[in-house]
Formats: sequence, C-alpha cells, structure tokens
Amino acid sequence: MVKNEQISKKTSNKKSLKTKPKRIPSKSTESKTARSGMDFFAALLIVSLLFNAVVICIWVVLNVTDDYDAELARILLIH
Repeated sequence: MVKNEQISKKTSNKKSLKTKPKRIPSKSTESKTARSGMDFFAALLIVSLLFNAVVICIWVVLNVTDDYDAELARILLIH
C-alpha cells in the first residue's frame, strides 16, 4: 500500500510540473493603423516645429540687419 501511495504522489508531482505556463496577454491593445497614425502626427509635429524654428531664425537675422529695412521700404513705398 505504501508503495502505491508513493507512486501516485510521484506521478501527481510530475503532472503538476509539466503544466504549460500561462500566456500573458500583451499590454498594447492598439492596432497597427492607430500606431502608424500617431507616428505620422508626431513626425508632422516635428517637421512643423523645425520649419517654424528656421523661419524665426531667418526673421531675427533679417531684423538685426539694416538691409531688411531698406528693402522693405523700397518695396512698400514704390508707387
């Protein structure tokens, strides 16, 4: 009797060790199109910010020099 109980305990332990690990669901539930849309808008924002930075730098440089004022006066005051 004791041997039978030991054998049954051994087989039950083997079965419990061979269980498959539970699959962990991914945290990301967004679809690929939603992520690519967000990437597109992020890229558009970066391009827009860089363009605005360049325009502001050019505007500052032109305002510092006197040539800008002379050209603007020449264009606007010619009738």
